[in-house]
Amino acid sequence: MAKPPTAKPASKTAKPATTRPATAPRARTGTAVQSRGRDRADEIVQAARKVMVEDGYAALTTRKVAERVGIRQSNVQYYFPTKVDLVRALFEASMADSSRAITARLAKDVASPKARLLGSLEYFLETHHSIEEMRFLRELWALSAHDPDVARVMQGFYQRWVDLTARNILGINPDLGRARAQRRALLMISLVDGLSLFHGATGLDHPAVAGIDRELRDLVLAMTRGDHDA
Repeated sequence: MAKPPTAKPASKTAKPATTRPATAPRARTGTAVQSRGRDRADEIVQAARKVMVEDGYAALTTRKVAERVGIRQSNVQYYFPTKVDLVRALFEASMADSSRAITARLAKDVASPKARLLGSLEYFLETHHSIEEMRFLRELWALSAHDPDVARVMQGFYQRWVDLTARNILGINPDLGRARAQRRALLMISLVDGLSLFHGATGLDHPAVAGIDRELRDLVLAMTRGDHDA
């Protein structure tokens, strides 16, 4: 009589599939390769910015950016797996550019908290006169209104900006305290960003715009002194 088939031993538990971490940008090991990788990532970020400025946030896709750079979509996704990763890199690049520009205009011997605060203010008021900068900022705002992930990235960007501004305010007037300094930093940033709608390259044609830079500078200094305390 034929023997019944013997049962096969139970297989070991299958290992879960690993997923690639969504880190960006990245480069392979080796100094030369890393340098080329950084250059490629920077090229991708610059192309993404041009897409945003020229075609609008709706056109920002990894495919569109790849076409701009002249590479395959998979090459863009190697450095920035998702559009959110790409937008995060845009914010990081924007903050880094701003930081370098502000630092460059401040000599070390005058880089007091007041000088840093006013230097930052003057820099951002100057960007209001750049059509590209204004389009870029407004497209990012529009994109964040439609994409919760992008909105979270923008939240992080503004949180850092508030904290940096509050640090300079406290350097000028420690008596304000951290909470009040942060609130006033938020008010200052709101004034600067809000003014971009009426000032500069796409400004409002109204006599009130004349001298508005000086008014804002005086108001910012008054806020750091605590002139508006109840």
